[in-house]
Amino acid sequence: MTQTKEYQELLEVQEAPAEFEKWVKDMADSTDFEANSYPFTVFGTILLWVSWLFFNGGSTYDMFGARANNAPKIMMVTILAGATGGLVAAFLKPFVMGTYSKNHRYDVGALSNGLLAGLVAITGVCDSCEPWSAFVIGAIGGIVYTLSCKLNAVLNVDDPIEASQVHGFSGMWGLIAVGIFHNTSGLISDSEDKGSFFGWQIAGMIIIILWTAAFSLLYFGIMKACGHLRVNLFEEVIGLDIAEHGTKKKVETKIAEGLTRSQTLNFTKKQDKIMELNQVGN
Repeated sequence: MTQTKEYQELLEVQEAPAEFEKWVKDMADSTDFEANSYPFTVFGTILLWVSWLFFNGGSTYDMFGARANNAPKIMMVTILAGATGGLVAAFLKPFVMGTYSKNHRYDVGALSNGLLAGLVAITGVCDSCEPWSAFVIGAIGGIVYTLSCKLNAVLNVDDPIEASQVHGFSGMWGLIAVGIFHNTSGLISDSEDKGSFFGWQIAGMIIIILWTAAFSLLYFGIMKACGHLRVNLFEEVIGLDIAEHGTKKKVETKIAEGLTRSQTLNFTKKQDKIMELNQVGN
C-alpha cells in the first residue's frame, strides 16, 4: 500500500510525513481485531450447527435407511465432530497464537470457528463413519484450524473471519478423512481397494486446489488490471466496517483514536467524506 501513487499523494499533504507513515504502518500491521458482537457470533454459530444437522442428515433423502448409516446416526456424528473441534480449538488456539493470559484463557471466536471446522471436516464422510472416528475427525479438524490460523498470521494473509482456515484447510482434512475413516472403503476398513480409494481422495483434493487457484488468479488478475481489487486508501485506513458496512460507531471517534497516536493526520480534504460516512453510520 505504501508504494502506491495514491498513498504518496496523501503522504505529501501531511505536516509530519514520517509520523503519518508510522501510523499507517502500525494500522496495517495490527492484528488486534475487535469483534462486533460475541453474542451474535455464538448465535450465528448455533444457527449454522443446527442447520448442518439437517444438511448432512437430509442428504440421505430417507429417514428410514439402514441403521449403520441412517439420518439419526449422521446427525449424531455431526454433533460429535463439531463439539470436539470447538473444544480443541478453544483450548489450543490461545497457546498457538500466543494470546493466552489470565484474562484471555478461552477464545470464544476459536470455539465458534473450531466448531465449524469440525463440521466441515465430518461432512464428507458423515454417512459412512463410526462415532469414535467422529471424535478423531473433529479433534484433528480443530487442530488443523488452529495451525492454519498461525500459518496465515506468519504469511500475513488478511482473513479476519478465518474463512480459509475453516473451509479451506479443514475442508482438505475432510477429504483426507474420507479416505481414512470411511467404514467400508477407507484405510480402517477391510476393503482390498482401500489404498486406491484413499489415493482418489488425495487426487480429488489436488484437483480442487488447482481448479480453484487457476480461476481465482484469473478473476483477481482481471479485477486488479481494471483497478477494482482494492478500495481507495482513505477507506482502507479508516476500515471497511465504517466505509462499506455503516457501523454505528462514530467515524470521528475512530479517526480520533489514530490522531491520539500520530498527532499529525491531515484529513482536511476528506471532511465531506467523513460527514457522509457518519450519516451512514447513524
